Amino acid sequence: MTLMKFVTVACAGLIAAGAMAETNTAPTEANTATTTAKKNKKKVTQKKSLSRQGAETIKAAKEDHLGLPKPKSISAETATTSMPAITAGTTTAEAPKALKKKTFADHLRAGIQFEYYGSGLTDPFNGDQPDHTTGYGQGSFSAELDTRITAGITLSDNLTLSYNAYFWSYADSGPGANDGQRFGFRPGDSYLKLGVGKFVQVGRFKWSGDFRLYPGLGADYNRTIVYLRTGQNLSYSITPRLTLAAYNSIRYYQRTASAYNREDRDKSGNKFDSRFTFGPAIEYQLFDHAGVSLSFNTEFAHSHNNNGIDETPNFLSEPVASLYRSYFELGGMIDVTKAIYFNPYIDAYTQSFNVDAMQLGANLAITFL
Repeated sequence: MTLMKFVTVACAGLIAAGAMAETNTAPTEANTATTTAKKNKKKVTQKKSLSRQGAETIKAAKEDHLGLPKPKSISAETATTSMPAITAGTTTAEAPKALKKKTFADHLRAGIQFEYYGSGLTDPFNGDQPDHTTGYGQGSFSAELDTRITAGITLSDNLTLSYNAYFWSYADSGPGANDGQRFGFRPGDSYLKLGVGKFVQVGRFKWSGDFRLYPGLGADYNRTIVYLRTGQNLSYSITPRLTLAAYNSIRYYQRTASAYNREDRDKSGNKFDSRFTFGPAIEYQLFDHAGVSLSFNTEFAHSHNNNGIDETPNFLSEPVASLYRSYFELGGMIDVTKAIYFNPYIDAYTQSFNVDAMQLGANLAITFL
C-alpha cells in the first residue's frame, strides 16, 4: 500500500512538473513569434516610407524644374517644358472631371514686371547708362526703370489674351528735357498681346511665341499708325537641365508717308519700316529654383526708302544708335517663390567690349493671378 501511494504521488509530481514546463514554454515561444513579426512589420513599413519619400522628392524637383519662369534672358517657353510629364512616383490616372472644372476667376491673369536698365559694372551708382558705342561708363541716357502691368484672360490651355500697360521712369532728366516729361511714371509702349503656349512641340523641341498690337500713340509714334510685333521662341532640351534656345522677334511699323522723310533720329533719312531681332541662348538649370544663361542679341532693320537691310544702329543717329548695338548677356534665373521671379543680368556690348561699358540690369516679375 505504501509503495503504491509512493508511485502514485511520484507520477502525479512528474505530470504536474511537465504541465508547468509546458505552461512556462508556451508564452516564451508566443512572445518570440510576436516580437519577430513586429520587427518584420516595422522593417517593411520603413522601407515603403523611404520609397514613397524618394518618389515624392523626385516629383517635386521635376515639377519645380518644369515650372521655372524665364521672362527675359530666360523665357518660360524653353525646352525645360518639354520634359516628360510623367516621372517616377507619379500616376497616369486622370482626376475626375468634377475636379478639373474651372471657374471664371481661374481664367484671369494679372501681374506686374519691373525691368531696370542700370549703370556700368565699374560704377553702378553713377545714375547713367553706359555709352554702348564709345565704351564710356557714362552715356547720354540716365538709368531707367520700366514697369509693365498685365491683366488678361486665358482663352484656352494654349492661348492667353492680355493688355499690358507700360510705363517708363528715369533717374534724371535728359539734356534739355522737361522734368515732368522725363522723370516719374511716363506712359510707354502699351500693347495687346496674344500669348501662344506652343505652336509645335515634338519630343525635346518646342516652338512658342506671341503676337502684339501697339496703337500708334505717344510722342515717339506721332507718325506711326500701328506697330505690330511677334515673338518666336525656339528651344531644344539637350538634357533635363541643359537647353539650347533662340528668342527672336519681328516688328513691323505702318507709318505715314511723311515719316520716311524725317532727318531726326535717322542720319540717312531712310526710316526703317521693320526690325528683326535674333537671340540665341544656352541655359543651364543649376538647382530646382535657380539657373544661369548666356545669350547673344543682335538685330537688323529694313529701310523703307531704298529697300535695304542693315544692322539697326546704322539707320539711326547717335546717341540713339547706341541703344541698339549687339551684345552678350549673362543672366541668372531665380524663383524666389512660385509667384516671384528675379532675373539679374550683365550686358556686354560688342561695339565697346570693355568693363566700363558692361551694363547691369534686372527683371522682377510678380504674378497675382
